[in-house]
Amino acid sequence: MDYKSQRKWSDSYIPAVTKILFETLPLNDQYTIVVSSDEIDMKEAADLCIIAPDGRDMGRIALRLRLATQYMSKYPYDFTIRYQYTAGYKTEFAKIEEGSADLMFYGFVENGKIVRWLLLNLDELRAEINEPYIIYEQNNNKDGRNQFRGYDIRSFKNENLIVGTSAGFFDLIELMFPRSDGNGVIRSRIFKQAT
Repeated sequence: MDYKSQRKWSDSYIPAVTKILFETLPLNDQYTIVVSSDEIDMKEAADLCIIAPDGRDMGRIALRLRLATQYMSKYPYDFTIRYQYTAGYKTEFAKIEEGSADLMFYGFVENGKIVRWLLLNLDELRAEINEPYIIYEQNNNKDGRNQFRGYDIRSFKNENLIVGTSAGFFDLIELMFPRSDGNGVIRSRIFKQAT
């Protein structure tokens, strides 16, 4: 999926993300959450901006959504950040490392609904992301033009990193997905211990 298609797909979930953010963050109804400009998205890794009643920009939020059927059963505790881009553009990792964006909302979508999510404080992430005990996997994206890192949230030690999660995020979960051949479902049990 190219940038415009990916942005259009993830933007369709902004009302649901905004509702979750208002329920999770200490914001009252005087604040607004708006979609960032393409320029802010591309230069500062921020998809949403929190605007105070007086119009001040109070924070920027990176938004990452993945399809549950493709990723949640394999990587239920991971969040991904684009790490390298072959065309030489600055990646989300570099932008975040330099101080762009304040929060990251990372969620999984199934049947048009956000079913599992994690909200991270990026200042706390920046302080810990390069520690040697952090577990991650670096992989090529399907398009072959960039690489991303999938970080296991359970390997981070900083208590202030996680701002909020969907209910039961760290509990034992059982996932059921329809088999591709149409014969029943695939069951997957996922435990919270890091590997």
